[in-house]
Amino acid sequence: MALAILVNTLGSGLFLPLSALYFTQVVGLRAGQVALGLGIASVTGVVSGIPLGRLADRQGARQVQVALLAAMGVLTFGYVFVATAWQFTVLATLITALDRGVSGVAAALVADSVPTSERVAARAYTRSVVFFGLALGSSLSAVALRLGTPLAYRWAIALDAATFLAAAALYLRLPRALPRPAELRPSPWQALRDRPYVTVTGLFSVLGMYNTTVTFALPLWVLHRTSIPGEFISLAFAVNTIGHVLLQVPVSRRVRSWRSARRTAGIGGISLLLACCCFAATARTAPWPGAALLTAGVLLNLTGGLCAASAQFYIAFGLAPEGAQGQYQGLVSSGASVSAMLAPALSTLLPLGLGEPGWALLGALFVGASLGVGPVVNAGIRRLRTAQLQP
Repeated sequence: MALAILVNTLGSGLFLPLSALYFTQVVGLRAGQVALGLGIASVTGVVSGIPLGRLADRQGARQVQVALLAAMGVLTFGYVFVATAWQFTVLATLITALDRGVSGVAAALVADSVPTSERVAARAYTRSVVFFGLALGSSLSAVALRLGTPLAYRWAIALDAATFLAAAALYLRLPRALPRPAELRPSPWQALRDRPYVTVTGLFSVLGMYNTTVTFALPLWVLHRTSIPGEFISLAFAVNTIGHVLLQVPVSRRVRSWRSARRTAGIGGISLLLACCCFAATARTAPWPGAALLTAGVLLNLTGGLCAASAQFYIAFGLAPEGAQGQYQGLVSSGASVSAMLAPALSTLLPLGLGEPGWALLGALFVGASLGVGPVVNAGIRRLRTAQLQP
């Protein structure tokens, strides 16, 4: 499973850094057309997670994952032949919809394949692999960017498409899951009717915006609002990536109970607040003290993200009924799509728009979300126990 994820994310890391250049410089689309197409595609990603997760509950997570990856490989190769904005929008929409399904079904596959006590660690391990694969793929994309020719870009797309097919072949090595009998299948849209689960997914979606502070808001903040040397932006990216690769599993192993999950979520929110305070303070400091504050903020932001993700793994698996892991993990995947869609706009509105008060508001939002996790989880536990007692 980890090898399949590594191969798949390596291809994604290869294509993503050069995708905007390919569609604008090689295909000839306007930047606004690309942005509109990606915006439409992101909406489909929000709504596709649960239906594809339900399909995994019915037909088996492994079979559905193989089919999704194979379809994504074929569709991704279609980018080579894109010539108009509507063709790009259709392909991007289909690929994004399937990609959200892949994320949710992968989590359901962990639930199906790994003992309950090891699910959180396994999920953390696959997340570390995702960051490693993306980083490795991004470094390889430098070759295509260096060449800068249409042929180099198209070869990168073809390699990305091939990694989807290779990942699908690797998933075939996992045991085949038998389709679930009709009487044991969860009711349609059960996850959406589970208010505590929907609410806690929303809270973690807010916490999940932490990564955008490093990848989107912080580079622009450093360049336009501080006197810190621009080289420290690369350092922030490196620390964020390496930290996720090396530390996600150790942090997740400390989350072994509902109590530790709630506490870890709270630590995550407080760490993210402190990170925002450090970032805000860089605007009023000299270059090297500012660089020290920036580094401290990146480390605190990393800590907050690791804690939030570890707590979410435990809670997302623990509050989901065993027969409906695909549907519930699909909801989590949809929540991540909402987070990715809204985070750039929120970063533009708060830190980049309001300056230092904006960082404070963003930090308060993180803390508020983390403090809300505990009461909602308690409600979810009561709901789960009540359902188990019913005949």
